[in-house]
Amino acid sequence: MATNLPSGNVVTVTSSATLSGNKNVEVVMKFEDRTASPSTQSLTGTLSNIGNVRIEIDEQEDTNELTDFVYNVAEFSFSMFSTFGGGSSFGAFLNALTFNDLIQIELKYATSSGGSLPSNPDIFLSKKLNVSYDEIKREFKIKGFSAMKFVNSITAYNPDSDEVTLNFGSDTYRGVTAKDLIKNYINTLSSSSTAKIQSSFTKVKSDADGLSNNTTGVFHMFITDVNSTNILTDSTISGGLNQFAATTLDQARSAALKLGVIESAIIGSFFGENFYVRRDYTGSASGYSSTLTGSDLEELKIKFFGANIQKITLSGNNIGSGDTTSLLSTIDGTATKTLDLTVGAFANTQTLTGNDSFPVNVDVSNPSGRYRETTSGSQLGAGLNIGNAAMATYKKVLAATNTVKFEFVVLGTEKLKPYHYATLDHTMSDFIVENGNDKVRPSSLEYDLKNNKIRVEAYSIN
Repeated sequence: MATNLPSGNVVTVTSSATLSGNKNVEVVMKFEDRTASPSTQSLTGTLSNIGNVRIEIDEQEDTNELTDFVYNVAEFSFSMFSTFGGGSSFGAFLNALTFNDLIQIELKYATSSGGSLPSNPDIFLSKKLNVSYDEIKREFKIKGFSAMKFVNSITAYNPDSDEVTLNFGSDTYRGVTAKDLIKNYINTLSSSSTAKIQSSFTKVKSDADGLSNNTTGVFHMFITDVNSTNILTDSTISGGLNQFAATTLDQARSAALKLGVIESAIIGSFFGENFYVRRDYTGSASGYSSTLTGSDLEELKIKFFGANIQKITLSGNNIGSGDTTSLLSTIDGTATKTLDLTVGAFANTQTLTGNDSFPVNVDVSNPSGRYRETTSGSQLGAGLNIGNAAMATYKKVLAATNTVKFEFVVLGTEKLKPYHYATLDHTMSDFIVENGNDKVRPSSLEYDLKNNKIRVEAYSIN
């Protein structure tokens, strides 16, 4: 069902507060005025409870057969008194909204004590169905979700600045690399242009444009502008069902989410950053990890459990060596739960060759019409080990290789971001082994903004 961002006569309600740790917060609601006498208004609201931001990164539905890996988006819940400055009541506005109307919620939160509010807010979207109203208390509670939940963009999808001009046969068209596709999609999720990306696909526009004459390279390209050609009818370039087309937001979203499944990536937007980070990333790049010691934690609990996972199957175009299209790992034949993911075509391995043209364009040859892990004839392999890496990661996500779960409370909402992995100080517990299980990835985070804490559940990724 199509949903509509606020437009026309927009009502803007602003509320601010100072929370524990002397951290400032501002919440802005925007919605269309659909009452009998609509007008554009700016009103003041009063928060009754700032609530929390919750991200259930790895929680999956509790069934025996998982055929879809669910992306769980950030949720922001808060309560506000229903009477706004000037005497206007939210009830009248809410009653007039349709079920397709979106309420835009903008959260600005200063992560440092006494710090100024960020210029770019975190943006959540809500519908009438996500609002509960308490007539006695004269307050309402609202739950908003990351824009990733909807096919709506906060910032318009526009990959023009990352496009590469491509020649294939007699067709000249434009496309972007897989990494640039990811960047352009996640940057639609907020008003920020800060993108944090850790992907197996590392090449960007400059790598393609930088190919010197007759120099070749292996790339994975998505079509963003057909340039009046019929290139989308060529299945080796566009895929059988235009899997490699990204001319619209919907296509770009679908392509990025497919890549995220096969890379087991965490995707979203929070704290003014848009992110796409592989769950198995344990590298040393700045800004992708945190170190937590005893002084950072209020609680630390260790739990032991069994996963009850029978087998995991990943199916995709050539995700394994020797053109393997399906990878199977049997965990416990006596268990009951299975994960069976079929991704299909998610990236198109092809050769780009530089030439002496001006403006810069490159020649496409030997497109696979699919991802190719290993070289087959004239079609070069990418060699990214995507399938095996994904299998190893999903085993950890579903606790098929871990029997220990860490639960802890972090003092300070700025100390751990959703895409971070954390290194736990091994001296805190006999159950934390240095270079053994001390690197953990959160599977669940609850940012308690009022009390300046994060409640975390995590698993080892060592």
